[in-house]
Amino acid sequence: MDSEYAVALVGHAASPREAFELFQQCASLLQDYKFVIRGALGTQPSHAFDRTFAHGAGVHTLFAGMPVLVLDQRITREMLEGQAQFHFDYSIALDTQAVSYLHPCTRGRDPAISNPDLKEVFELIARPDVSVDPLPYLLENVDQIGISPKIDAKILEKLRAYEVLKTIDSSALENGDIRSTHPDAEVDQRAAKLMESMKSMTTPAGGIKSLAMQYQYFHSCLLAIVDAHFDTSLDPQEKLLSFAAFCDQELSSMAGREMQLAHWLFNSRELPEFFRKLKELDIKSIRNMSWDLFHLRQMEQRYTLTHTPGADFFFPAILTFDKALREVIDLHPLRAIAWSTRDREPIPFYDRDPLQLMFVSPQEAGEFTDRFYSDLARQLRASRIAESRNGISATVRRWERRLHERYGFTPGRERALATYPFGW
Repeated sequence: MDSEYAVALVGHAASPREAFELFQQCASLLQDYKFVIRGALGTQPSHAFDRTFAHGAGVHTLFAGMPVLVLDQRITREMLEGQAQFHFDYSIALDTQAVSYLHPCTRGRDPAISNPDLKEVFELIARPDVSVDPLPYLLENVDQIGISPKIDAKILEKLRAYEVLKTIDSSALENGDIRSTHPDAEVDQRAAKLMESMKSMTTPAGGIKSLAMQYQYFHSCLLAIVDAHFDTSLDPQEKLLSFAAFCDQELSSMAGREMQLAHWLFNSRELPEFFRKLKELDIKSIRNMSWDLFHLRQMEQRYTLTHTPGADFFFPAILTFDKALREVIDLHPLRAIAWSTRDREPIPFYDRDPLQLMFVSPQEAGEFTDRFYSDLARQLRASRIAESRNGISATVRRWERRLHERYGFTPGRERALATYPFGW
């Protein structure tokens, strides 16, 4: 048995109790590993709950709000001795749509008048134990910095709103006034500093190339899914195999969560809400949807990170007003996630077996596994992965052009994050 197999045993355990026992048995192979496991025997970190407000807004985790059991070597040892304690870091990220809803209220609009949910949302994020995370907005707009003074002014205004949201004055909130505990001049200064940090990202050394490659991975997935969806010559199963072949041959990586998303689309009698904008036949809509997929994968990645000194775990959540995005989040919640503290690459385990969801018979599932998950298939993908990553922008441009030529999609303008390095 090796570490990879031991991680799979714990991640696929039928219950938190079984996961705990398996972790003990495999302890020598799991020296550097941490686990977060969904189950009623776990604890409920203060922010890590799913909450849907009365009129549609919601806070979501990838564990569907269930309690979680956390495991590593120290915690397991302390649990065996009686009781374990751990420290955690956390935040609630605001997606871009949430910013659009909340931003006007930071400039004097009464939240109760704008949207009945907003007052509850502000009460939640004003709590001292809740941290507001601006990362989704920053990443989506980093390549817009410097295009024009008008765009820069809009971005700065949104960043200012974030600074207010991070430091809401709870006593003023009781009277419907959304303002920061800091003076306006300090809020402006903090927003300007945040914008400078965005500007520092817009060079290869600042990480723009890495960000672009990550985003383009999900964008190319969605482009291939949309192409298969519109291909009327294929039945749902053939469409799924077409997308799997794309992942295998062009990405050199099997996109598990996106595979399940594709299966959902191909087998839905009516177009799911998340895909409704495909009716517009506009590449821009697909690019925006791709950001949603990116942010969900970022949430998986962020479980592996800690920002506060002394924190053992990080629990991310996202606040959104987008019903369609909430549907996608809830489609396949995690049952567990694991990572090594050496490379911090997330290893997700989903609540339902993807193969059981995607295939009617064990024979079909077996054939799919043999084709795409055999040792030889894995080795071939590993041998091509660097080439696939370096060519991802060409892959994106080719598939965007394909949708334009085959189905009449309106081409998207060249944009750094969508088509890097072209247009950069």
